[in-house]
Amino acid sequence: MSLAISAVDATTEPFQGLVLRFRGRTALTQRQVAARSNASSRSVQAWEAGISYPGTDNLQALIACFMEAGGLAHGRERAEAEALRSAAQAESPRHRPPFDTEWFAELLARHSVAEAMPTGAGQISPTAVLTNDRAPGLRDWGDAPDVLGFLGRADELRVATRWMLHEHCRVVALLGMGGIGKTMLASRVARDVAPVYARVYWRSARNAPPLLEWLGGAISFLAGHSLLRPEGETARIQQLLDLLRTQPCLLVLDNLEPLLQEGTHRGTYREGYSGYGTLLRVLAESEHQSCLLIASREAPTELTELGGYVSVRKLAVGGLTVMDAQALLSDRHLRGGEREWTRLVDRYGGNGLALKVVAESVLQVFGGEIASFLQQVGGGAFGGIRRLLDAQLERLSPLERSVLAYLGVEREPATFAQLVAELGSRIGRGALLEAVEAPKPGAPAHRAVAGAVGWQVRDCWSR
Repeated sequence: MSLAISAVDATTEPFQGLVLRFRGRTALTQRQVAARSNASSRSVQAWEAGISYPGTDNLQALIACFMEAGGLAHGRERAEAEALRSAAQAESPRHRPPFDTEWFAELLARHSVAEAMPTGAGQISPTAVLTNDRAPGLRDWGDAPDVLGFLGRADELRVATRWMLHEHCRVVALLGMGGIGKTMLASRVARDVAPVYARVYWRSARNAPPLLEWLGGAISFLAGHSLLRPEGETARIQQLLDLLRTQPCLLVLDNLEPLLQEGTHRGTYREGYSGYGTLLRVLAESEHQSCLLIASREAPTELTELGGYVSVRKLAVGGLTVMDAQALLSDRHLRGGEREWTRLVDRYGGNGLALKVVAESVLQVFGGEIASFLQQVGGGAFGGIRRLLDAQLERLSPLERSVLAYLGVEREPATFAQLVAELGSRIGRGALLEAVEAPKPGAPAHRAVAGAVGWQVRDCWSR
């Protein structure tokens, strides 16, 4: 018996993508999935990398694991289970029996999403879980990117999903430098958790919309265009909060950095945009069942000040692994051994956008030979990479640039004591500490930024 698959299309979603998607919803580690699937951790790693595929027994155990842990969307369990099997069959042709409908019916009868998500104080009720997360009028994805072809990020998906669905965080921020993949990760996370929320509203702050405008759009959508919107930021923030208390909703605010001042290290807002800080604080401190997901190159000061709240979480989005970078650039057919690939990915901090730019140069100028590129060009910044790094550097304060300039010419990681010895006498320890502690997207990203002035630093921000 065939079944039309509406939410997951097995003809376009690869097996590894489905496994990552479903595991991301569960917050299970690879080791836990392996234990529940009668497989080894190495096998699960290979499945998620698209290197190998489970046999019939392991595949059924994997489906059962996802079912029991809430990895299959409510109302679409059968469709998503069949999609997983179909993808395995398409990518690893072997004799596999037809989808066992009787076995799956028994599995479904023993389990329900309500049992996997118990209701408690501050938790989302299973009645809020929708049977179709693409229902008209309930999802406004704005300019969110399609996640077709999404690669890796298993750990980030697991962590973000756990924060949103199990720890019920009210504000979650994905931070990282330009091109690192924050927006794509945010889109993947949002689409995976969407069935749990009554409504999803995605907007980008790329064009720096005034807070009143953003609030007006969000309120109108969440209320089904049935409410009159009051004037004034304070009144609209309160009206939005009332709506978020009425039903669990997911708000996504992408590209937050245009709202923040350039050239400072305090995460302060541009003139006229401080109301966004008030919004973050209200949503973090007030009781409700909804979540605001943020993606930004830098963290607004409220995220640091609210760091003690269990309802607020920050996730530094690092670079791609060598395996994921190889998959990303598979259509470029670059040639190189493990050492060359590792050097290439490390030189550019695993930044997906930078690696795509580099890959074109390797292909067009060096015939696809990575070793030749590294020998002739090394980790230099050029073309699109220069523009990418310039955009990130423009957001740094003069002091942060001085620190990066020092780190960029060093061949070894530097400690804070070394920074004090080199720079502290001129600017003072307190100012230097503020520059190092300023909200940053994390070591991997700033390692790449430091590379703009030397490409030599290794994980200095963590020291």
